[in-house]
Amino acid sequence: MKSLFTFPKKLLIALIRNPQLVSGIGLFCLMFLIWFGGPRIGLHVAEDRLLIIIAILFLGIVFLLLGRYRESSEGKYLEQALQEQAESHLLSSRPDRREEIKVLKEELDKAIYALKHSKLGKGRRGSAALYALPWYMFIGPSASGKSTALQHSGLHFPYLGASGRGIQGVGGTRNCDWWFTSDAILLDTAGRYVSEEEDREEWFGFLSMLKKARKKKPINGVLAAISISDLYQADEEEIERHARNIRERIDELTERLGILFPVYLVFTKCDLLQGFVEFFEDLNKRDRDQIWGCTFPKKATSGASPHLAFETEFKGICEALNARRMARLSTARSAQKIRDIYAFPLQFSAGQENYSRFVEILFKENPYRDNPTFRGFYFTSGTQEGTPIDRIVKSVSLSSGLSSVMSDAFSPRKEMKSYFIKDLFTEVIFPDRHVAGVSSAMTRQRGALRVAVFAAAVLFTLGSVTALIFSFLGNKNLTRNVRADAFDAAQMIVSDSEQIEHNMVLLEGLRARLAELQTHEQTGVPVRLRLGLYQGNKILPALRTLYFNRFNTLILSPALAELKKELRFFARRTAMSGDHSQTDTYYDLLKIYLMILEPKNLDPVLLADWFHKTVQAPGVIGARRGPMPEDLRENTLAQVDFYIAQLAKGHVPVLEMDQPLVRSVRNRLLKTSVGERLYVDIKSQGAKDISPYSLSTAMEAAPQNFVASTFQIPGFFTKAGWDQFPDLMQKVLDGSSGEVVWVLGLQQVDREDMMADVEARYFEEYANYWQRFLESLQILPGKNLFDIEDKISKLTQVHSPLRKLLASVDENTYLFARGESKVLSGAKEFVEGAKDKVKKVLKLGRDTEMPESTMASGPANPVSRKFKSLHQFMIPAPGSDEIPLIEQYVTEIGKAHAVVWGIIHKEETGLEAKVVANEVLNRGENDLIQGARNTEKLLKRLSPASRTVLSPLFLEPFRMAAEVIMETAVLDLNRLWREEVYLPCRQNVMGRYPFSARGEDAAMDDVAAILQPDNGILWRFYEAEIKPFVEMKRNRFVPKKRRFGVSMPFSGHFLEGLQRARLISESLFEKGSQSPAFRFELYPIPSPGVSESIFVMDGKQLKYRNEPQDWYSFSWPGKAGPPGASLQIKSDETRQRRNFDGRWGLFKLFDQGEVIQINSNRYKVAWRFKRRPDNTIVKIEYDLRAKSHKNPLRAGLLRNFACPEKVGSI
Repeated sequence: MKSLFTFPKKLLIALIRNPQLVSGIGLFCLMFLIWFGGPRIGLHVAEDRLLIIIAILFLGIVFLLLGRYRESSEGKYLEQALQEQAESHLLSSRPDRREEIKVLKEELDKAIYALKHSKLGKGRRGSAALYALPWYMFIGPSASGKSTALQHSGLHFPYLGASGRGIQGVGGTRNCDWWFTSDAILLDTAGRYVSEEEDREEWFGFLSMLKKARKKKPINGVLAAISISDLYQADEEEIERHARNIRERIDELTERLGILFPVYLVFTKCDLLQGFVEFFEDLNKRDRDQIWGCTFPKKATSGASPHLAFETEFKGICEALNARRMARLSTARSAQKIRDIYAFPLQFSAGQENYSRFVEILFKENPYRDNPTFRGFYFTSGTQEGTPIDRIVKSVSLSSGLSSVMSDAFSPRKEMKSYFIKDLFTEVIFPDRHVAGVSSAMTRQRGALRVAVFAAAVLFTLGSVTALIFSFLGNKNLTRNVRADAFDAAQMIVSDSEQIEHNMVLLEGLRARLAELQTHEQTGVPVRLRLGLYQGNKILPALRTLYFNRFNTLILSPALAELKKELRFFARRTAMSGDHSQTDTYYDLLKIYLMILEPKNLDPVLLADWFHKTVQAPGVIGARRGPMPEDLRENTLAQVDFYIAQLAKGHVPVLEMDQPLVRSVRNRLLKTSVGERLYVDIKSQGAKDISPYSLSTAMEAAPQNFVASTFQIPGFFTKAGWDQFPDLMQKVLDGSSGEVVWVLGLQQVDREDMMADVEARYFEEYANYWQRFLESLQILPGKNLFDIEDKISKLTQVHSPLRKLLASVDENTYLFARGESKVLSGAKEFVEGAKDKVKKVLKLGRDTEMPESTMASGPANPVSRKFKSLHQFMIPAPGSDEIPLIEQYVTEIGKAHAVVWGIIHKEETGLEAKVVANEVLNRGENDLIQGARNTEKLLKRLSPASRTVLSPLFLEPFRMAAEVIMETAVLDLNRLWREEVYLPCRQNVMGRYPFSARGEDAAMDDVAAILQPDNGILWRFYEAEIKPFVEMKRNRFVPKKRRFGVSMPFSGHFLEGLQRARLISESLFEKGSQSPAFRFELYPIPSPGVSESIFVMDGKQLKYRNEPQDWYSFSWPGKAGPPGASLQIKSDETRQRRNFDGRWGLFKLFDQGEVIQINSNRYKVAWRFKRRPDNTIVKIEYDLRAKSHKNPLRAGLLRNFACPEKVGSI
């Protein structure tokens, strides 16, 4: 039974030891599953499965090549690192040793070269050999026979060097010999490496390099060699020293390399045991290659003490020797040989105690370190040389005194045979290349990684199974829902208009399913429906056919019927009446009809707009008459939008066209201008890729604080648009993309007529746009005198904003034929102009001024002709010596700049501004006025149309300069007015009576000082500062306006205050009077119940006792008595009196009564008194007649008067 499982076990071990073979088998199994199991997971097409298999095979080859590449690159790294260490050793060595080290380096290079170019056991060549072959360390004390064992091992060495004993290392391996075999790389460390500490750093550097280059297994094992003679005769101290030295080196390798490797304990020089040669001399070469020792299973020594396992197996070896001894004794002839054969098992077993102790110390467990793996122990002999050891005879000779005899009996010998070495390497050590593993620290790290990988694998598996379940259920649900909606839609009664809302709901469900499947087709199936289970592609064609069948019946057919009805009506109506006013509408309807049937020229926006309006019209969808219900409207429009999207993608079945109807409508449409439609088509295409022209386009980097405009010219009507226009027109006329040609079905057109018509329309609209642009230009106002000086200064510069603007306009309106330069066009213009002048001299033409459109011609282009005068303003006609008008204009604008600059740099800027303002408003003369006048003369040389547009632009700087000068002058007037008028007025008059009802009385002299018409400070200031800038119109003050349409920016409040002050001065001051005066007459009116009334003013009284009335004269202020006024009445022997003292007492008395104006100088004045004791009201009345209509009794004249704080609002 045990042998039954031996072959499978060996096969499994062989597979495990060959991961590439395992990978190949796994790859083959995967391809097998895909080919035969693919149809079960949705891979029904053989070509698909074959492609997947090819892809997997390709990936496998890629991974194989990557592995080979990795081996090669790591091998190259190893080779380079060894060479670098050797080079470093050479450079750092003493000069007297450099030649020796150079020879060693060359020997190492030769050995590596031989290894790279040999066919190795693992099938590797080149640099990959250094990485692919297993590496072993051979450690042990000096003279322990390591090199001899390797030299006589019987292994194949591609290169051994001149010495035949391996290649001596350099650099970090200077104390090692390299043994390159066909199956492994052996590093024989010098004996002093075990017992001495020199050259440690370079050795550690070599180990680090090895760990970096061979990450998985830097080395595959360690051979610990010890001469059996060293143990056989050693005492306890020597045994412990040997064992500890070797253990330290093993621990050092474990720690530095981070792996656990098998340790093979090799007892060398067994031939030094007396009788070894005689005991085994009958063995042939094959027998001598066998293993003599024991290989432990990998876990055999993990739980028990290694030395106990050693003792057990050692006893077995001794028993085997005893058994063989009997056979060997039977063939021995000489007494000496018989003695040696008989004594050999005794000699061998005599060292058991030392061997066991050595093993115990060497493999003693250390709880703080990783313990080495005791893989086995082996007894070998490389050569038979030296004096054998005979412990038994030696003990006898020492006791009997026959030492000289014994010494003669055991003379040295030398024999060149190896015993029990080759199979140790080929059958145990080399096959164990995969046994080495990571250290405990690395094991913990990799264990955690394995757990993580396993957890990830479990999660992935669960996720995959879950995804398959969800995909299956999702596809099942999707198929069920689609079939249910399709079944409902197939069963709908489309002929029943009452069912339209229900049918539209069913159609919406079908549309949603179709949209979902199409989205999956275009953007990819959702992950939840994938994994080979998706069924949507199978049911999509049938679903699409069913949907459009129902859509055509419910929506498209009724809508097309309405469309065709409109087109038939148009064809019949125009045929009968010849009315073409609405051809554009029916042109679009024909285009829509053609787009539905031939969607290659689809305009989704136009089609959607028509569809939405049509399906919502009463009677089209269903039998309703009123508005469409909201739910029905939303569902219907959703179908329409989906249909248009499908039409654009080519997913809609093609319908048959009504050719007679199309021909009829086209014939009617062709009665209108085709050129107009072609022009519209050209314009729509030409405006797509050219940026609009605006003021910022014209100004580019020039300052834009001078002129403003929000008007934009489409790019089609710029110089760039004109450059494209001929090609675009040709393209449309050729029918390659002309919508008109497609819609109207034109095959051939009269190209010359069409081109002339289109060009005429283009040039007309082109010129209109530029005319409107010029009209939209507005000069930005200046903020102050300095700002306007800066603006005008820029206008005088070479790169002025105005020059930049006009140059841009000139460039875009001077259009010449393609291939013709502006110079050549100008030359033609000069010739044509000369002809016109000759005709005019000879009176061959009309004598009257010709409009611009018929002016001698210049460029034949209508746009250039229209703006000809503008072009000549910028550049004079060819042959003319005249300075360009633009330069002349710059000269004139320089005069305005000089005036403004002069005002700024005067010490008294305000005074100078007032002088210039006076000249502007009162027909004076200065450079500003002269420059504006000369500019107007220049503008008269333009055509009337151009002059109308450009005059505001060219004259505006002069106007702005004058306006800012006025503002500057007003600022100075504000200052003077406040100092000379406002402050005295506020102190002495404002807030006082009679100008304020509750204020103190104003002194008569103070009022006269402010308001006296001839000498009052207000009117003196007016005469000196204000009068030059205002005038009287309709008896009111208004600012003067003369040139430029500007005036002093006096505030309305100031002018109103000035007007009121004039009225007050005229009312309070009689002509020539230096103080206020008011003359009037009173006429008393009888009052029932009042027997006497007495009116007193400044001592003069009017006593009235109901006798006949008469007019009584008064003059205020009076001189007959103390200042003041009173009114006293007598009624039923009781008297009542109202009295007001002071010069303004008269006006206070009037304030207590009622003053009603009858005409310009007649008033009725009345007071009311309570009569005692019954408190009845009696009314005292007088008629008052002022000596002049200019009197202070006018209602509200005096009350709340105040001098304005400033003259202007600046």
